[in-house]
Amino acid sequence: MTDRDERAFSLMDDAATISAITRRVPAERLRSIAFGDWSWLDLIGHVADTAELFAARLRRIVDENEPALPNIDTDGWVAERRASRNPIECARKVKEQHLRIVQLLDTPGAVTRTGVHSIHGRVDGGWIADYQLRHSREHTLELSKAFPPV
Repeated sequence: MTDRDERAFSLMDDAATISAITRRVPAERLRSIAFGDWSWLDLIGHVADTAELFAARLRRIVDENEPALPNIDTDGWVAERRASRNPIECARKVKEQHLRIVQLLDTPGAVTRTGVHSIHGRVDGGWIADYQLRHSREHTLELSKAFPPV
């Protein structure tokens, strides 16, 4: 199996797991506090937002020459978007953005083209995809433990 296949399967597996959780767990339960100040729905929304962010960064790396990639306050996004979160829409967004990452990785040179992150320095498309993959996997595992399949 190739790195591309591993990335694709992992990203799409996380999207499917989040989708399954949002379909079987009532929104009210997902809004209950999970840990700290975040609800489970906040966590799902966070995965959706970062999937969108990393897909956009990968698109920029593919389309632009050495784009600047500023650091983003994703905690601020959670607070801003909390009231409008819809679990099914968040799951759809994860699926769409993970698929977008997989498709962008098929662009010739996408894995090795670079951008400059304000904290991490020069990063390539493979690093961008892998960062989202690890991030998504970590949170999806937390969600899976909290809401295992029946």
